[in-house]
Amino acid sequence: MNIKIILFTLLNVALIIYFGASYLYDAKYVIYTKPAIIPIFMLYAFAKNRGKLSQNYFFFVAFFYLGETFLLHHESQPILYVLALTFYFLSYLTVAILAFPYLKNLKLLNYVKTNTIFIFILICCFLGIVISIIFKNISIIYLNLIILLNAIAALILIITALIYLRIEFTKKSIYYFFGSFSIFFSDTISALIVYFLDDIVLNFTERILHFLGFFLIYLFQVQNREIQADNDFA
Repeated sequence: MNIKIILFTLLNVALIIYFGASYLYDAKYVIYTKPAIIPIFMLYAFAKNRGKLSQNYFFFVAFFYLGETFLLHHESQPILYVLALTFYFLSYLTVAILAFPYLKNLKLLNYVKTNTIFIFILICCFLGIVISIIFKNISIIYLNLIILLNAIAALILIITALIYLRIEFTKKSIYYFFGSFSIFFSDTISALIVYFLDDIVLNFTERILHFLGFFLIYLFQVQNREIQADNDFA
């Protein structure tokens, strides 16, 4: 049997178990299946599109995966939560770097329009509310610092996604835009779950957005660049 078919089948089985466990709120199956999903997916992606996967993309996957893995066990060892946040911080920056080649020689002010500023202000307000909730619940200085650094890195990612979509409205930029926003909102919801409200709907939404964002960044990476299209976005 074709190796890609085997990997694709294994990936779907792992995802079904994972999201089924998420819906049933069964932590043990989440812990058992979640660490396997990204390695299986990467083996499938490498077999299918190895020539299109850049070194920076592999760095993103590594940081993302380490963040995922450490976060699974943060309750038993609190230091793992700090390490998870550190790797998420690096994954944000790496995703932003993935888009930098498409932003070369841009004149920033040409792409910062009223709608872009409005969306950015809304994101900042939302992030500010989340951070204020978190800071009320923790008083550890180094943890506050890494959370703040994550917020700054997330804003850099959001700005990059907004400007990239403004420069060229193509499938590649759309995948990047929605992938970045999915990762941003999934991690923001995850923070709310940890520090404010552990709710099954929020939990399930966060997990869907998390893997959706990861998959959309993959689609961005393997998508051939299209001819730039005129657009009025942002």
